[in-house]
This record gives sequence, structure tokens and C-alpha cells, in this order.
Amino acid sequence: NQLGRDERAHFDLAQARQRARGRALNPPKYPAEEQRRGITGTVILILSYDVSGVVTNVEVEQSSGNRNLDRAAVTAAKRWKINPGSRGGVRVAGQAKVPVAFTL
Repeated sequence: NQLGRDERAHFDLAQARQRARGRALNPPKYPAEEQRRGITGTVILILSYDVSGVVTNVEVEQSSGNRNLDRAAVTAAKRWKINPGSRGGVRVAGQAKVPVAFTL
């Protein structure tokens, strides 16, 4: 599924604790005003997720320096699903650090 850079932000799922992987990670929409003005930045998020992979909490570890970019990243992340890691063959809740880069 290719998304145009004009509509969506680029993002990467970093190595997560307990080797969690992204399952449904739709990129955030680039805020229109920031895109028009050429504002870019990277938001570092900490996602907490349950054993089903549902994101239960999103925190901004490092701001992009722009409130609207940060807000767009957090809003998108709240809808993401994670393939949780496991210990001893049992799925476990955990956290993942995710950089979300808004680039033009």
C-alpha cells in the first residue's frame, strides 16, 4: 500500500522491547498547514500495548518541536495494532519506541 508523501507522514517502527512488531500501522496524516509551510520534524513516541496488541497508551518521548505534528503522530498511534512479543511462548504486554518522521 503506497501512500503519497503529500497525504501521509513517513514513519519507521524501531526495535521494540520484547521484539514486538507492527501489525496495523497506518501513517498519520500530515497536518495541512505544516505541510503548506514546509514544516518537518520527527516525533519519538513510546507506545504501551496489551497482550492483544492494542495500544493502551501513547506518550511523546521527544517532540518534533511542532505541536500539530506531535498531535497527528499521537492520534494515529492510538489506532495502531502491535504484534506483541512473547516470553515462554506466552504473549506479553509491553512498550515500543517509535520514531514518526514528517518529511516532504
